[in-house]
Amino acid sequence: MKELPVTTPLIQCYPYHANLLSVIQNHSEAFPWILDNYLELEMPDPPLDLRLDFSGPSLWKTCPFVYYQRIERHLVNTNWSNLWNFITQCINNGNYIYLLVNHYHLPVSRYYHNNKVIHDLFIYGYDEQTGMLKVADNFNNKYTYEYVAYKDIKQAYKDMHEEDDWVHGIELIRYRSRPFCFDPLAIKEKLNRYLNSTNLFFHFRIPAEFYKLGWYYGISVYDKLFNHLQLIIEGKSGYDGRPFHVLYEHKTILHQLCNFLEQQGHLPEHYHLSLQFKELAQQTLLLRNHYIKISMTNRLNMLDSLMTKIKQIKANEQLLLSQLINNLSGHNGMQENNLAQAAIITSNSTSLNLKYPPSNLAIPDINMAYLSDEQPTFPVYIEFSWEQPQAFNLIRIKTRFALSIGITDFVVELRRDQKTDWKKVYAVSNLPYEYNDFNIETTEIKLPVMTNIKKLRFTILHAHTVWNRFEINWIGIYDTTSCAENISL
Repeated sequence: MKELPVTTPLIQCYPYHANLLSVIQNHSEAFPWILDNYLELEMPDPPLDLRLDFSGPSLWKTCPFVYYQRIERHLVNTNWSNLWNFITQCINNGNYIYLLVNHYHLPVSRYYHNNKVIHDLFIYGYDEQTGMLKVADNFNNKYTYEYVAYKDIKQAYKDMHEEDDWVHGIELIRYRSRPFCFDPLAIKEKLNRYLNSTNLFFHFRIPAEFYKLGWYYGISVYDKLFNHLQLIIEGKSGYDGRPFHVLYEHKTILHQLCNFLEQQGHLPEHYHLSLQFKELAQQTLLLRNHYIKISMTNRLNMLDSLMTKIKQIKANEQLLLSQLINNLSGHNGMQENNLAQAAIITSNSTSLNLKYPPSNLAIPDINMAYLSDEQPTFPVYIEFSWEQPQAFNLIRIKTRFALSIGITDFVVELRRDQKTDWKKVYAVSNLPYEYNDFNIETTEIKLPVMTNIKKLRFTILHAHTVWNRFEINWIGIYDTTSCAENISL
């Protein structure tokens, strides 16, 4: 018996989203990627096509946290003695299985012995003693995990025509751990596109998606839903609750995003935007439930109030998104008034890659790092020089992949001018780090306010050089108070 780990996914309306998220949500390192990739919405322009969905590429194939492969059915049929052996071998190797089957043969499906429907199936475990498989799908309009006998799945696998297989085979994914760079500026760009209903076909120009030329994008999907209700009143459309559920799931992502941004220091907590987006999600949940109730009773006189609610929720969301975008900071704690920006920055160890000079240390962009040369010889000196005397009492150093390339032992020295000696004001050894990924680690050095300073020098005595170099992403030098004790060298 073997069962691969799954968890309840944040998004459940469509199985291809739910299956992927049920795998990667088991790992906290993947959470920022989920927030990054489920922000935009799209909807076909034909009036009766109501498939509201999240915009973006095929996430199964592009998600950095999974190994993806697809095997054609005829290869499975000819290279494995039976489907059971294929499934168990895949699962034993850590691979989750996604394929299409005929749900007519699945006892857990609403189509069992009722209607021949080709639909998704996700397999993540087996029990050889009972001959049962652990599977997941929206079997009865809800994403659930179930046991199904292998004999039923075997029949469901066989009873379909090749032309009905839009997956074109069997897809496998296996989790892999890797770093992901969460970029608040990229988040802001996507939110702007959503708020402005940017036509993503024109934005990305993907030739294979030419059919999306006239689609609804971003917040304009509310207009399509509003028109859908009008068509129901006119007797020109039936009911479909899926887009209202996707709308709700999208707002839960926005709520989770605000929580994350506040926790990471990219969004001021005093605006309480996460609480307001939580309320927005609740409003869309009530909207969905109200729609479902109307669809069950066909009380058309209630649709007017639903149309009013759609307008109100759209206006509320526009307001909240504008506040989120305006207050979202991409500086990663790199505040303004950094005295390093006025300095000339030099080092005796520089990379041959001219894109990463010492001057990058003052740029408020975490991606613009300073790189030492290959296999640096210590000590390495990094010097800040000002034309006018400076006063400061705080230094911040930011590093990513610190366990591989972070500095560990260094001394901070100051001097007034070329005629005075360097004076040591701070030293550290064996600086501890926690991460070896895109997480930013900040070292804070608090000093008495030093005045009349024209030169500052970091003497790097040792660093992690797993990659044959060390890096520093940013250095901030600040005078945080005018009341502290001033010390002149």
